[in-house]
Amino acid sequence: MGITWDLLFSYWLFAWFLIYYVFLHISGRGFIFTFIKKAMNPIMGLIIASFENVVTLLLLIYSNSNTLTLLKYSFYILLFKFLPIYLLSYFPVNIVYSFISFLAAFAVYLIYIIYNDQDLISIYRFTFDSLESNRNDTPFFKFLSKFSI
Repeated sequence: MGITWDLLFSYWLFAWFLIYYVFLHISGRGFIFTFIKKAMNPIMGLIIASFENVVTLLLLIYSNSNTLTLLKYSFYILLFKFLPIYLLSYFPVNIVYSFISFLAAFAVYLIYIIYNDQDLISIYRFTFDSLESNRNDTPFFKFLSKFSI
């Protein structure tokens, strides 16, 4: 068993980053383009999520998790959080709009997981247990396990 990408908010944030980053490089002049570029920057969500991921990493270190698991999780944080934050740091951001966009996206995520008969605590408990036990039950770790990593 495992957990699917749609149940982890980190993958929602990464998809949001990819869509937003494409929009930044499309030259459009309409209201929609202007609004998206100004108000939909995912950087606040990525920063908040990266703090959560670093806390999780510290908890994994504290619980004496496998070194390979720590390395894989660190790579995940670099790829899915720090790289997008770095790439977005070169563009102007309205902190208030970005935070409101984050709250709206998180609210949609919560509605989605409730609709799918899940709850946030169980999802993240399962994810942490999977990481701590060195199981490949999360999407990124499943992907890496296909390459015997």
